[in-house]
Amino acid sequence: MWGIRYTVRDLDGRVLREFDLLDGKSSVWNWARDYIWAGSRLLAIEDASGRQHIHPDHLGSTRLVTDASGNRVSYHEFDPLGMEITPPYQDDVRMKFTGHERDSLADQNTFYDVDYMHARDYSHYFGRFLSLDPAPADPSNPQSWHPYAYVLNNPTLFVDPTGMSIDLSLLTSSELGALMQGLEDFTGNKYGVDERGMLILLSANADASETATNFLDELIASDRVYAVESRDRFFKFRGARDKLETAECSNIILDFSDQAFSKKVDMRTFNIGSSLVHELAHTAMGLEDPPDSTPTALGPVVNFVNTIRRERGFPERARYFARNITRKSDIQNRIVRSKLKFRMPGGRIRNVTLVNFR
Repeated sequence: MWGIRYTVRDLDGRVLREFDLLDGKSSVWNWARDYIWAGSRLLAIEDASGRQHIHPDHLGSTRLVTDASGNRVSYHEFDPLGMEITPPYQDDVRMKFTGHERDSLADQNTFYDVDYMHARDYSHYFGRFLSLDPAPADPSNPQSWHPYAYVLNNPTLFVDPTGMSIDLSLLTSSELGALMQGLEDFTGNKYGVDERGMLILLSANADASETATNFLDELIASDRVYAVESRDRFFKFRGARDKLETAECSNIILDFSDQAFSKKVDMRTFNIGSSLVHELAHTAMGLEDPPDSTPTALGPVVNFVNTIRRERGFPERARYFARNITRKSDIQNRIVRSKLKFRMPGGRIRNVTLVNFR
């Protein structure tokens, strides 16, 4: 008897719970299973038989499923384009190739299976998407000219998490390198970019900030685009604003000028990585700065970013507003000086001069 399966999803399209309606007409709903997530990573599935833990590979594909006692329930292998080599119906796990939800359209015939990748559906049999890529091709990269191609035809290295996320493709190689290092220093995790310049998590480390991990995971899995560009180029060229024509997009503008502290403060607490998290919190969470009338306030954004600093054992910002102390002689040398207040891990407030070299 054919039945209908209904799913409850979060705002990013991830499955949280499944119900079955066995004959499609009955008013009796049967709970099927729950999905347990940590940000964008599936940890476990729980149904009437108990909890099963998911063990992914470097691409996020489900490779091993174990029960609550650590015993193997199933093992999965995929070819480079996502077709399952091992028996495909050995369990009820639907999150398969690169962690995406696989829709089986016919019993025991995987030819018709497609993977739901949020922005588009993907056929592992053909190794192609089933609809056009909404993003424009890169004229300098012929692999991007095919609008149905999957990850530039390099599936063993790249993934397509959602089709959209945090876009870093407008940054230069030096800016990108500085941002990746800054994110690792600030959050504790190692990040990189996929073939389209989208931010991806490469490895989550034990001493990383849980708040930062979950926050960036949510944005990476989001269908909204956050296009990051340097401050100097944004005001000289159209840059990220072109992307508004092809996707729902927010611009994140970062200052990549060199900076230094005048006193000994852990530079990891206030770097380009913390700036990205700060600006993303403004845009993604809709948080506003404190009004100018309350110069001693922190504001919700600094409070949020301070949570990450606290989890990492870094000094926290003690004030939102910085005091401009640029000297006349600095102007000719394109130097900007600001006075910031930090609360050290022991609780002592330290005034620190931040010097930006433009």
